[in-house]
Amino acid sequence: MLHPEGYYTPPSLLFIYVEEIQDFEYCSEKLKEKFPLHFNENGETINGEFLYKTMKRHLRWVQDKLLITYGTMESATLCFDLGYSNN
Repeated sequence: MLHPEGYYTPPSLLFIYVEEIQDFEYCSEKLKEKFPLHFNENGETINGEFLYKTMKRHLRWVQDKLLITYGTMESATLCFDLGYSNN
């Protein structure tokens, strides 16, 4: 499980995308605000795979984002904002 009870999500984490279910385990409020048409009224993704492809296309041109993909059969991708500051 990616989010066990009591897990602290780092503020620089933008999303966790799980390839097996083609949806997001976690998506930050910042991204929900940036891509509002991809979320329903409950904050859930409408089409996770399409949103992931849209985000990857958008993030490709941004220097301060780090995408980490781990796993083999059931891979997940984490995206961090390297320019995050809590100021």
